[in-house]
Amino acid sequence: TPQPTTAVFYSVSSSHVGTRGLRMGTRIIYNTAEWIARQAPVPIRTFCTLSPIPGLVSWSVEMCKGQYADNPQGLLRLINLEPQRFVSQVEAVRRALASCGLRPAGDITSPSEAAELFSRLLPQHQIWHTVPGAQQPMTELLQAFAVSHLRGSDLTPKGPTGTQCRVAAFHMANGARPGRLLVHADSSPAGLARSGGLMVNYVYSTSGLQGLEETMLEGAEAYRQDPKGVAFNQNPSVLVNPPRPGSKL
Repeated sequence: TPQPTTAVFYSVSSSHVGTRGLRMGTRIIYNTAEWIARQAPVPIRTFCTLSPIPGLVSWSVEMCKGQYADNPQGLLRLINLEPQRFVSQVEAVRRALASCGLRPAGDITSPSEAAELFSRLLPQHQIWHTVPGAQQPMTELLQAFAVSHLRGSDLTPKGPTGTQCRVAAFHMANGARPGRLLVHADSSPAGLARSGGLMVNYVYSTSGLQGLEETMLEGAEAYRQDPKGVAFNQNPSVLVNPPRPGSKL
């Protein structure tokens, strides 16, 4: 029988009344990991989270319609996509929707047209997420936005934490690093509305409990010294985990 090697935290919170403003995240995570390590039949090597990306959809729409509305080339640099790739992906979405009788626009031929249609469709997850031919290219494009959203960018105004995501800031401040983006990870209405179903792992340690303590202390101190620099150097990888056979898209 395979033995467990990984402990995944689904929810980490220190926002109870009376604890706001106190840096309790480190202690909560470490104490929980220590308890798990004592209970596990074999040593747990990896401690990580499965975390939401709560503002991803709204931020992506704002980048398309607001800051980069008149600067499609800047938008492409932000999400690190070639113009032809961006246009072809959005055009694939348009064709998939048109095949179902929906006609959201004419042919997409330019990055500015692609950005306009993408930002208009993204909040309408009840449409694109139910059409297989539209779901994949929309999700792939959203992953490109997610990488910039999580790690921060010199092309967006960063706050004191560097990253645009408060959940990412919380975990990086406690010594973690973004691990992998996972698609179809939260297909609830709320998960689709806020992040298109994407979630992310924040990795605290891959070398057991002792490594966890060292990583948290070193990572938290580095983030305290230079939060913008730490956030910008994070580079979450993309892991596409397709739905299980028979599951509902």
